[in-house]
Amino acid sequence: MAKQSRLAFVDLLRGLALLVMIEVHVFNSFLIPTIKEADWFLLLNFINGLIAPSFIFISGFAFVLASRKKLDDFRQYKYAFWKQIGRIGLIWLVGYSIHLPYFSLTRFMRDSTPEQMRAFYGVDVLQCIAAGLLILFIPRLLLKKDKHYEWFTLGGGILWIAVSTFLWGIDFRQYFHPFIAGYFNPTHGSLFPLFPWVGFILAGAYICQLYLKYKDRSEEDKFFKLMLKAGIAFIIIGYAVYWELSPLHFEIPKPNPFFFILRLGYVLVFLSFAYYYSLKFGLERNFVTDTGKESLLVYWLHLQVLYRHVVPGTSLSILVNKSFGVLESISATILLMVLMIFSAKGWTYIKGLHPKVGTYTTSSLVLGMVIYFFLK
Repeated sequence: MAKQSRLAFVDLLRGLALLVMIEVHVFNSFLIPTIKEADWFLLLNFINGLIAPSFIFISGFAFVLASRKKLDDFRQYKYAFWKQIGRIGLIWLVGYSIHLPYFSLTRFMRDSTPEQMRAFYGVDVLQCIAAGLLILFIPRLLLKKDKHYEWFTLGGGILWIAVSTFLWGIDFRQYFHPFIAGYFNPTHGSLFPLFPWVGFILAGAYICQLYLKYKDRSEEDKFFKLMLKAGIAFIIIGYAVYWELSPLHFEIPKPNPFFFILRLGYVLVFLSFAYYYSLKFGLERNFVTDTGKESLLVYWLHLQVLYRHVVPGTSLSILVNKSFGVLESISATILLMVLMIFSAKGWTYIKGLHPKVGTYTTSSLVLGMVIYFFLK
């Protein structure tokens, strides 16, 4: 396969996950509730449920891929180290900014209701990814041998999933502030607590290390055939135990480890298909990969369009108020997708003007928004 910057299949899978995520949020916010009772929506809802595992998994995969040639700089605290810390911090900051009930510190402290604070403390996908990347980053600094890091991601991932069932039974607000407690389990409203979801980041990191071994031997095709077979096997095993109608089904307290195995199987199949699709069509630049490269911007921006109260008390989701039919929701999804694609392409163009333009522009925008939040 021809050399591709960032490897197109990574951005292809992440871009597809983001575009489907837009559909998820539009349909959840706009579609008439009774339509969701239809059989076809149950299938759509299952497919939508595979997006978050894919998005989280590819974050771990991309971290190992991108950090491979930066390890010495990381360990010597050079520019790459601080850039990675800044990246993780930015993901965290963006994650919490999305759930701010008011973009004003004064109003946030004065007017936030208990329910709004509960939503703010809840851990969503970006906070989960940021914490997961930090969990990958720190051992990468300490473990000098690749083999030891490989053991960490594999063993850590298995242990992570194993202990999740026990941690879900604990109310961590008894021991920690709600801001911290939300990271352990969904008891108080977290959608993506670290347990078990960081398991997908650890899996992505481990799978990427395997991929790099095969890539160094020019055996990428062999690797992805193996991943495709492993994915199908995981899906079969997952359904055999997790599906209630299966004769092998048995009850396991949530989060069921076979929930993880089933979804990881689908993710491995998606990863393999993304590779073979990019191999067949030689994808270097298209609207999906462009979207994948600017994943943080697209994720943040589409949620602002849908949920941010531009006019006090009013957002697009409130205006629509779940009154759209299927065709209207599809049209709204396509329009928002197109807007996000052009936003991603525009941002890519701006960053391409000069190597530092993206960094300076991002820093200026973030600093400006932080100042605005504190002073408003």
